[in-house]
Amino acid sequence: MKVHVRVPGSTSNLGAGFDFLGLALDLWLEVEARTGGSYVSSYSGTLDSVRPETDLMLNVLRSQGLTDVSLTATSRIP
Repeated sequence: MKVHVRVPGSTSNLGAGFDFLGLALDLWLEVEARTGGSYVSSYSGTLDSVRPETDLMLNVLRSQGLTDVSLTATSRIP
């Protein structure tokens, strides 16, 4: 099974908008989760320094019994 999720980056606190004005940016976090094989998790873009053993998303999935899940994640969000 394979699931692909794409989430936009955003800004917050624009000018005098205080905490209720934000703006979606053309910067994305893309994650693909796969099960059913011996896949290797990989990270690129601004996620280069993330290691699978410290990845919160991967650890949550595995804690829910999805032990054969792997993630491929790419982010251009600074």
